[in-house]
Amino acid sequence: MSIYLSRFHLKNAPFPEIAGEIPENDLMPEPETSAYIHTRLVDAGMETPLFTEGSLRMIYTYTKGDRKLIHTICDYALHRAFHTNQTSVPEELLSECLALILESKPPDTYEGDKRRHKRISTNFPGTFHIPETKTRGMLTVTNISRAGIQIKLARQRLVKVNDRANILFKLDDLNQSDIRTAVGIRHTFGFYAGCIFRHTDNHAFNQYLDNLLQQAEQKWRNIQI
Repeated sequence: MSIYLSRFHLKNAPFPEIAGEIPENDLMPEPETSAYIHTRLVDAGMETPLFTEGSLRMIYTYTKGDRKLIHTICDYALHRAFHTNQTSVPEELLSECLALILESKPPDTYEGDKRRHKRISTNFPGTFHIPETKTRGMLTVTNISRAGIQIKLARQRLVKVNDRANILFKLDDLNQSDIRTAVGIRHTFGFYAGCIFRHTDNHAFNQYLDNLLQQAEQKWRNIQI
């Protein structure tokens, strides 16, 4: 019988000559990433696995075994699970967390659940206006899909859940097309807000998004999420 020992176990074992040879910032392979997460949960007093196998694979896909990113994702996902009365962290919940805290890390596109569609990482400058509160400000569209967009704001707490906003942003196509759309704020986290489209009948935008999706699918078609 073989026993899998992760670097975490070895670093904490009473063998300084071994521990000294293992760098703290070394990236972990996928099996070790899963074992590392499990060990942290056990040390925290958790008796049952909280992350599904699919969620563990997803964590490795986005972190590549980076401990700091693993800590950030796991801590936030467990926080969200607690506040939504869930006893585990399924892939759907983890996808929501990744969309909020890893806007620069995901591949150009990934598959969430059927309601979320494919999302494309972007960097489109723009502005927003909330008629009800007369709030205005600058923003950056950090990812986009047929269902909605994620925006990064200049300051925290400029928008809140259920706000309705009018957004203007500029595409990086040949025509530098201006896209005006109405959105509803679904969730917020720090400087970021997730929005769903209230109107998506802009022909220039739909055509541009089609092209982005096709390019991203060709580039990332072999990635398993």
